[in-house]
Amino acid sequence: MPMTLGYWDIRGEKLKGEYLEQLPGMMKLFSQFLGKQTWFVGEKITFVDFLAYDIRDLHRIFEPKCLEHSQT
Repeated sequence: MPMTLGYWDIRGEKLKGEYLEQLPGMMKLFSQFLGKQTWFVGEKITFVDFLAYDIRDLHRIFEPKCLEHSQT
């Protein structure tokens, strides 16, 4: 199953486990891209940083423990 942010379909809860299994790998990609930079694009905060925060926050709401292994 491809990783998507919108796993909610007719199967709903059946896909949640598989989605959460793939999530650490996807979050690791964000972390690797960010590296030691403070912001995703350039030297100043941009809308991209707000979008990334929003995605992380939505995942935290979705499953509170899903980001425990994320470094950034």
